[in-house]
Amino acid sequence: MKRQQSGFTKFFKETNDFQDGEQKITCYYQDFDLINNKRISKLTSSCIISIFTGMLAREEVKDIVKLMRQERLCGTGSKCAARLIPSYALDGKGFCAEILAWTIMSKNINWMIYYGLLQNGYDREAEIIRDEIIKMVTKEGARKYYNLFTGEGSGGKNFSWTAALTLDLFYRQSGKKTPLDKILGL
Repeated sequence: MKRQQSGFTKFFKETNDFQDGEQKITCYYQDFDLINNKRISKLTSSCIISIFTGMLAREEVKDIVKLMRQERLCGTGSKCAARLIPSYALDGKGFCAEILAWTIMSKNINWMIYYGLLQNGYDREAEIIRDEIIKMVTKEGARKYYNLFTGEGSGGKNFSWTAALTLDLFYRQSGKKTPLDKILGL
């Protein structure tokens, strides 16, 4: 079920192609630099999270799934502790593992990507994200941050966002529907 586009979406959904190394990247929604009044041409999770909106054409969703399978986004063959989408591409200009490794994997963003994958029929990819989040939280607890390469938890303990989203994933893993399923048409 596709949601109706609002004026907000029509204004911001502007395909933005940019060269990232040797690859041409198409982002359907992208980070925006308010100070310099321009789109940020970097491969970030904002290029992937648009899958959650329910407003993309099938071909656009297919492009996003292909992009998220890449090693530089913790896909097949990466050195990441979990196959979760990082906030910033591992090979992106300015990526610094020592600084960003603790904050670069957002459970919130990955939870939204999980539901976006389900909405678009990519159940296997969604299960991988769900299982990786559950595995990480089960091992390290409901922490605010997880190291991208080791999976080690850091920051706040018993972090409520992490706990709430993980409970939702446990519930779905058991085969039960959540209230969000009705809203998203699952």
